[in-house]
Amino acid sequence: MSALLVLLCAPSARADGISGYLEYLYGTSSMKTRDISGVSSSTRNDSFLQRYNLAMDKTLYPLLTLSAGGLYEDTNAHATTDGISSDSSTTRLSPYVDLALKNNFVSSGLGYRRREETTSSNGQSTPKLIQNEYTANLGWRPAGLPTFSLFYTKRDFYDELRTSQDLQTESYTWSSTFREIKGLEVNYGGSYSQNRNNLLQSETQSFANSGRIAYSDSYLGNRVLFHTGYSFALQNSTIISHGTAGLLYTAQTAQSQLFATTPDTTVVPPTTVTSGALTAVSSFPTVNLVLPQNTVPPAVLKQNNIGLVFPSPLTVSTLFLSVTSKGAAPSSVSLSQVAGNFSWQVYTSTDGVNWSGPTVPTVTTSTNPADFGISESGFLLSFPAVTTQYVKVVETPAQIPITVVVPADIDAGSILLSRLLSFSLVQGKAGTSSSSSNIGGVLDVNARVQLLEALNLSWDFSFVMSHSKSDESSLATTYLMSNGVSFSRRLNEILTSNGRVAEDFSMDSQSKVRNSLSYSAGLNATPLPTLNHSLVYGGRTDISDSGTSTTNSVYLNNSAALYRGLSLNVGAGYSTSSDAKSGDTDSVSFTAGLDMVPNKDLTLGLSYQDSTAEHNGGGQPRTTSFIRNAAVSATYRPFVALYLVGGYSIYMQNDRSNVSLVNYGAGWSPFAGGDLQINMNYTESLTSTGNEKVTTYGPSVRWNIRSGSSLDLSYNRQKTVSDFSGSTDVNSFSAQLRIAL
Repeated sequence: MSALLVLLCAPSARADGISGYLEYLYGTSSMKTRDISGVSSSTRNDSFLQRYNLAMDKTLYPLLTLSAGGLYEDTNAHATTDGISSDSSTTRLSPYVDLALKNNFVSSGLGYRRREETTSSNGQSTPKLIQNEYTANLGWRPAGLPTFSLFYTKRDFYDELRTSQDLQTESYTWSSTFREIKGLEVNYGGSYSQNRNNLLQSETQSFANSGRIAYSDSYLGNRVLFHTGYSFALQNSTIISHGTAGLLYTAQTAQSQLFATTPDTTVVPPTTVTSGALTAVSSFPTVNLVLPQNTVPPAVLKQNNIGLVFPSPLTVSTLFLSVTSKGAAPSSVSLSQVAGNFSWQVYTSTDGVNWSGPTVPTVTTSTNPADFGISESGFLLSFPAVTTQYVKVVETPAQIPITVVVPADIDAGSILLSRLLSFSLVQGKAGTSSSSSNIGGVLDVNARVQLLEALNLSWDFSFVMSHSKSDESSLATTYLMSNGVSFSRRLNEILTSNGRVAEDFSMDSQSKVRNSLSYSAGLNATPLPTLNHSLVYGGRTDISDSGTSTTNSVYLNNSAALYRGLSLNVGAGYSTSSDAKSGDTDSVSFTAGLDMVPNKDLTLGLSYQDSTAEHNGGGQPRTTSFIRNAAVSATYRPFVALYLVGGYSIYMQNDRSNVSLVNYGAGWSPFAGGDLQINMNYTESLTSTGNEKVTTYGPSVRWNIRSGSSLDLSYNRQKTVSDFSGSTDVNSFSAQLRIAL
């Protein structure tokens, strides 16, 4: 005890690049569930975690750095479910050492990491799991010449008896970039990996190459802009089964990533999980798949829509969603300990707008099944095979309970989306080899010409051609061409205007043609610095083999700063859409908001949203639907050390009863500097579908003992009521002590 007091009271010290910490976490929780039929169940969990970390950085020479350290964890847990008890324990040891040489011309490095994990349940131990990782890298950056980098990784995964797991992987990855000629960029990359499963006596080999060449330039004083590029990717994979038949995962070619959050009420009509297009992205934005702990959840939870589109319909049955936490890929074993907090649904579509589903997939945590040799881990989603051109995974972020023991390589409040992959599966046969290959490429051309400077009138053109071929599909080629004219002009000191007309032509791999004509116009008025009005009209007509669809909308928005500390926003919109198959839909939306700051300590807010839609045709009877919500909120900080927040909202929907939500909280820091923080929160929230209401409340205390050392205490009660699954009541308490060395 005296030693612990010395650590708590002593100032934080770092001698010659040595750092570390001690962490202790105790958690207890009880959960009662009752389904809609009245069947109930109860569970209680208690756990205690010890975590010790030590790291050292040493500069051996001006350009040579040695880093070494390790992490040790010991977790003991006791659980009781409906009167049946169980005990479990887990220990982890993770040492590492890295040697790095860096300068402006060349860089290189060597590294070694080891991970040992021992688990036992009810007194029965399982064989120790061991992972060894060896890495080497070399980088070259000569002036005026292409850069080059090479990475080598070797991993061994096995249990100490080599009876349940015995895997070996080796991978080489290389890349080169050339940018020394103005406007020209050339990129090339490749990889080779070899994975061996000694228990199944199978081996997979994968060889991939990819590249891109692009050229950009401007002419006539930047009045003409031009860009073109071509990228390609090819991959060959082979599985050799000497004993038991193995399974080969191969990434399907030409996958383009899509993303959106739903519901999105900023567009007319609002997009939902089952209706609305996703946005194409070259890489996903920063998407957190969980909600931060000890924070107030939003009143209505947004869902992440993570999708893929293929050049032509493919058979899809396996998706891999990779994630990162704390800036790196966590181990699949660590992910498995928090996997139960996630919710996944799979939807498919033929046009990327109307979605069918949901399908609830079978989910496991895994490294990238197509290449165990890379540092990538996530969730493997399996579901019945379906032929589709669009597929998406819908995930609803949730808070990981504070009583859950979270491994050291995972931040419970930040698990970020990395990428989504779709795989084709080849079943190997014992004593034979099977192979899979695919190739794809994309050619893009873009141009923009300024026609009249006075009107800021410009013409833009884009052309995209993609092709792909694999063992499971013949050559597929798609085309997309777009022409558009746009302008923006200030009419006077008050008025500005803008507009655009564009035509899109596309042809898919089955030679089906779609023509689209889009048009928009906007007028913005600012008669006073504190007063603004904007009127926007937009429309689109699509013509395809399936018929003609038309959408038109107009939206008026007004904002005014009436007085200092008093601002008002009012907006209204109308949208009409017509489709030969689905019928006609007319939508009206209205929004209003009032923000008041009567003094520096008090902030008040009022808001109201209304969206009403009427649908007719498409073989369905005429229907009318609406979504309305009103909310009031307040924040009061009478002095620096105390703040109070509160809010009340009511949600109305045509097909369910009205729901009222209450939220309030308080925070107090009695000492200068905020070393002691006391918080109390009460929140009520709805899922995006409105079918589940979650009520959470409880106090929390944080004591910042000194830099890097803290004590956290928290009690939390959460009650969930669902129209479909019944109710869940959870009580939890946690205590966490962290001491920086």
